[in-house]
Amino acid sequence: ARLGLPPVAKHIAIAAAASASDRIVARFTALRSYAATASGEVNQYAVVKILPQQVKVNGPELELDFKVTGNDWGVSGVAAKALVQQIVYTATEEPGIVRVNVTQNLGSPAVVTPDLTLSGPITRDDVAGYRYVQPDLLVFGGNATALTLTQRFSVEEIAPAMARLVIDTGIRGTAPGSSAPAFKATVLRNDETKQPAMGKWTLSLEIPNATASNDGLKEQESGHAVAAVDRTPLRAVHLWRVGTGVRYDLALDDLRPWRVSLLFDPIRIVVDIGGDPRALARSTAVYLPTVGNAVSHAFTLAGAANAFEANVPWRMRDAAGNIVVNGTLHASLGTSAAWGIFDQQIAVPPAVSGNVTLEVFLLSQRDGIETDSIKIPLSVR
Repeated sequence: ARLGLPPVAKHIAIAAAASASDRIVARFTALRSYAATASGEVNQYAVVKILPQQVKVNGPELELDFKVTGNDWGVSGVAAKALVQQIVYTATEEPGIVRVNVTQNLGSPAVVTPDLTLSGPITRDDVAGYRYVQPDLLVFGGNATALTLTQRFSVEEIAPAMARLVIDTGIRGTAPGSSAPAFKATVLRNDETKQPAMGKWTLSLEIPNATASNDGLKEQESGHAVAAVDRTPLRAVHLWRVGTGVRYDLALDDLRPWRVSLLFDPIRIVVDIGGDPRALARSTAVYLPTVGNAVSHAFTLAGAANAFEANVPWRMRDAAGNIVVNGTLHASLGTSAAWGIFDQQIAVPPAVSGNVTLEVFLLSQRDGIETDSIKIPLSVR
């Protein structure tokens, strides 16, 4: 687990088991003895007072009952939410299991803390911590042809809990127009029992009139190359050559908010999946600075937005709530189905120091009301 962020997968050897229920128990047994060593990671399950005592698989749903000594789970506060994340993600790691119904002491409601009771089946997406999920379909119109694509991908290099795929079209240009590429992005829940290599969810990006290199990928068969990434949330990247175009399939551990943006000169299609849940809203996302960090009086403010005319207002408040500096960011694209990316240096007045709150938001074009606000606590040093 990671406090404030979704959990990450760890490979731990488990005892051999023939049935799905036995494999699930084996995973929890292995997790109990695992010691988290990476910075920011904790294993709440290793210290709590619970043990699985009844496991029953009902198709895509798992009935998971824990023996809870004295009705005390041995956890509190934010650690309780982190524990629930671990339980749900570990239970649903079994292919075909989508949701889990957690109970305690042979069927009683799971009362993790006085303020956290689990009632009914829950999925990874219910507990990951994100408030928003983007639409299942995003279509961007463009007229570019004969594209030759190259790609690169990363996990947590740009922002915590975020995977990124960058596709370089090689087209030079500083603004969208007739030379922009067309693309269509869709997300679908995957049936791992039939397609185990495609993750719990698959995000597909189709680009017509294009060919692509195998940069970073390995040819599996004619027309299909793949790279095993195996870092939450990105399990793998698949490249398919279909007709006169290409399709990228991103195999995902869960469905977290995703965005497709355009950058220019050269024109690049950027797919971002996830990020810090505290730094995401429906039409805005902040990648830098990260939540709770210290910044200097000159720092980079970076992220993405789906904003009218690419204008993204921001401001900084001191501990008393006073606005000490503000401005407007300009994203790479605005007023479009696709998002734009912003990356700008911010100057903080020399007199400002200590705890502050950075706010990034949009303004409704209809009535000027602030929407999609993100508030990030920082300290200025």
